Amino acid sequence: MPGPKLRTVRLLALLLLATGTAVSRIADAQATTWGGADVTFGTFAWRRLGDPSPSWQRGLELAWGPTLAVDQGPFHFAGVVQMDVQEFDVSSWAVGLSTNAFEVAARLGPLEPQLRTGFALATIDDFAGHVSAELLTPRVGAGLGVRVFRKVRITVGLYAEYFWRWFGPSDFVRGLTLDVLFERPRRVRQ
Repeated sequence: MPGPKLRTVRLLALLLLATGTAVSRIADAQATTWGGADVTFGTFAWRRLGDPSPSWQRGLELAWGPTLAVDQGPFHFAGVVQMDVQEFDVSSWAVGLSTNAFEVAARLGPLEPQLRTGFALATIDDFAGHVSAELLTPRVGAGLGVRVFRKVRITVGLYAEYFWRWFGPSDFVRGLTLDVLFERPRRVRQ
């Protein structure tokens, strides 16, 4: 049975996903549509769920993939699909084959605070020789972006993830990311 913190993270992720879906349907055809690419570098701390020791271990992460976004009023709504590689330690790694996220950012001049929710659709991993696979690993995050040029945004963010392993103990992950987003306006066919 998941603990109260995990239930809260799941509820927050579902609420953000539902809100994002509803808001994106409201966007009209006159909104600016953007296509682009997103690259994320990160460091994270992780520990086994249920582990009584309070120690956290460190890991590294690299993710990349395409984005599709729309500007609606003062908001920037984006869908991100990434390939995600995580190194938990020297002998433990994970590859997210399709990490999907929905992002809402407020456009406040050059500053763009954002909320992001999503999940890794499919992940394979190897923890010290113990191979596992996962589906629908949830993640939520928040960040503050700076629009350096009209087409480039750099964001520093925090996230929490429930790394749900099917064959082996699951982990709780919390991380710090540096996200670089390259965008260009797209013409929408009507």
